[in-house]
Amino acid sequence: MKTVQLRRFFNVKGGTTPSTSESSYWGGSIPWVTPADLSTDGIDYVSDSNSKVTIKGLKENNLLLSEKGWVVFSNRAPIGKVAICGTPLCTNQGCKLIYPNNEKQYNTKYLAYWLISNKAKLNLLGSGTTFNEISTSTLLSFRIPLVDIHQQNKIVDLLDRRVKNIDDVIKEKTIQLEKLSEYRQSLITQAVTKGLDPKAEMKDSGVEWIGKIPAHWNIAAIKHCGQYTNGLTYSPQDLVADGTPVLRSTNVQNGQLDINDLVFVRSEVAVDSMLKAGDVLICSRNGSAKLIGKCAYISEEDKFAFGAFMMVFRSKLKKFGFYILNSALFSYYKPQFGTSTINQLTGKSFGEMLIPIPPDSEMTEIAIHLDNKIAQILKTENSIKNAIELLLKYRTSLISAAVTGKIDISEVNQ
Repeated sequence: MKTVQLRRFFNVKGGTTPSTSESSYWGGSIPWVTPADLSTDGIDYVSDSNSKVTIKGLKENNLLLSEKGWVVFSNRAPIGKVAICGTPLCTNQGCKLIYPNNEKQYNTKYLAYWLISNKAKLNLLGSGTTFNEISTSTLLSFRIPLVDIHQQNKIVDLLDRRVKNIDDVIKEKTIQLEKLSEYRQSLITQAVTKGLDPKAEMKDSGVEWIGKIPAHWNIAAIKHCGQYTNGLTYSPQDLVADGTPVLRSTNVQNGQLDINDLVFVRSEVAVDSMLKAGDVLICSRNGSAKLIGKCAYISEEDKFAFGAFMMVFRSKLKKFGFYILNSALFSYYKPQFGTSTINQLTGKSFGEMLIPIPPDSEMTEIAIHLDNKIAQILKTENSIKNAIELLLKYRTSLISAAVTGKIDISEVNQ
């Protein structure tokens, strides 16, 4: 397949970020898009974003390409995420606008599909000491296929149909996951507030969002149930190849520890910053409010420390305490955790949370009951996630095969 430099058919323009003092800039009607607004796995049709500005945006149907991939602090914006603009919009420095010299010579959506199939190669072209960035000159020199415009249009028509079908199935499965998540929380909330005996005598808890609880249960603030502390503060200079492993937010997945992405610090770590069996490890500070409160139960003691953006709850509640934090009770308190600088669960806020306290024997019984129920739900969720992953891989291979001429479009479109 013959290729040419992207500059032959397209121009490239970078975005800008206005000063926060420019109050007249914000609050308008034009979407201001960052790499976080772009799809990770395919073409996203950008028509809106959380931020709005007042200046004129960019031309409809032009292409956005994520420019910066934070390799140190985040992988939220890897190089090569793409989106088609569904409306005039503006972008920050993390995006570049790619727009055609002549729309009759090259189909912008075909270019989008080509870039999706070459994300790995685009990442290799990035450079920079603080973060990976693909320069305008490098992007303009990136080679794209020299394909007849009529053939491009046929390929786009094919992919639009096929990709939409795949995306529709993915959307259905994503909805299934959301419903399972809602069911899981309702199951947990019912068990930790009402117990397992449907015939148990009930009483008013005195707390509106808890409602009635079994008559022999109590209500207590978390600060009276155990200890909670934030973790280890360390600097990049403290990181070593082989030392004490430190758990961070990324190491908590689906209520369990995931140790595939560990960092290590010099081995001199205080005992209070080491995990023990029965601890609940909680994400207490994060740029994303959704991640505050995600937690994992530590069933076995190991030589793990935990970072400063994490909190450990150590109490007699053990696994019951873990389920409290996964119930709707914790969700009630979540709006209190936002601050002007960062979303965080402070020790004071955490300690003041009111929770139901059953007798020790019932705590154990409830935890065992929920372990069995949640295990079944997680098994179903994992099956759906695996199906979604296979669909995403198929979509990627389909796009690659189509744009590289490995699919006979003339036969497919008949």
